[in-house]
Amino acid sequence: MKNKVQPYYPYPASMRAGELMDTSYKRMAAYLNVEDSEIHFGPFTTQNVYVLENAMRPMWKDRDEIIVSCQDHEANAGAWRRLTDRGLKIVEWHIDRERGLLGLEDLNGL
Repeated sequence: MKNKVQPYYPYPASMRAGELMDTSYKRMAAYLNVEDSEIHFGPFTTQNVYVLENAMRPMWKDRDEIIVSCQDHEANAGAWRRLTDRGLKIVEWHIDRERGLLGLEDLNGL
């Protein structure tokens, strides 16, 4: 908790927080095999997914389909489900009630 401060300011905890952030960008970029500049950490999951879906919306045509798992957390699925108001079709991928799992064989049929 010592580094939960505004990063990059000229005092020790802030400078350390900035160093840790820089390291996290490099590590995530290496993990994903992308450039550091392609990594962005947003404020929280719900906001991040909302920004992503709004950024991607211009690429889709009306009635394009997005598959959303019924096991997804609201932070992920909610933003996509709201796209029905903007002309997209949301398809629900349901769990297998006997196994309690998502079946890839079911996904292929969607």
